[in-house]
Amino acid sequence: MKFLITWLIMTSLFSGEKVFIAHRAANKWMSENTLESFKRMHANGALWFEIDVHLMKDGNIAVLHDPRLNRTTTGRGRIARMTCQDLTKVFVKGGHEKIPMLPDMMEYAYQNGLHIQIELKGKSLKLVDKVDDLIRRYDCDLFSVYSFNKKLIKAFMAKQPAYPVHLNTEKFSYRNLEFGRSLGVGVNLDGRFVRKSDIEKLKGAGISVHVYTINDADHANELLGYGADAIITDTLIKGEGVE
Repeated sequence: MKFLITWLIMTSLFSGEKVFIAHRAANKWMSENTLESFKRMHANGALWFEIDVHLMKDGNIAVLHDPRLNRTTTGRGRIARMTCQDLTKVFVKGGHEKIPMLPDMMEYAYQNGLHIQIELKGKSLKLVDKVDDLIRRYDCDLFSVYSFNKKLIKAFMAKQPAYPVHLNTEKFSYRNLEFGRSLGVGVNLDGRFVRKSDIEKLKGAGISVHVYTINDADHANELLGYGADAIITDTLIKGEGVE
């Protein structure tokens, strides 16, 4: 019952106000997916965040977008093959922060009433188990799940069938519409390809729609006018310039 109430609360919230989700914890001004960027964007008024997570070799959950360390950190190699011990001398580029772990991000969000969309990366079902355990520990309406991987979404929904979950996609398809409708999950669309009719079809099927990554206020206004429930953005953190 708790998770049904959670779903109703979040659905109502998305339908009742313009929601702007800070992409990778708002990576436009700060190093992406870091606790520092999370705190800075919160101080600037952000209430909703999207972060990416990978399961590590030792069972910890790292907040990192890429499967490899190379682009965003001083380290090299695949995060799935790493342990926390391996990361002791690895820092996020552009600062002195280490790669954050998901429990730290969730704890900060919980203490400050912030929403996190947790994007599950990779293919490991163990990641689903770990994230599910963390979410149940908090038992609140602040967290939801994204993934491009339908297998991970099905596994998560099998554990929490009424929890707010969104399938990440690039373009609209009837297959994804049916997937969303059959499991009761939302659908995220790439703003480069989305059309008014795509959003209308999904909304007509009772499916929540988020659009990424929108950094232009006019485009955001257009998409919200079509019925999008949330905008994932690097820059429009408080909806500046959006009517």
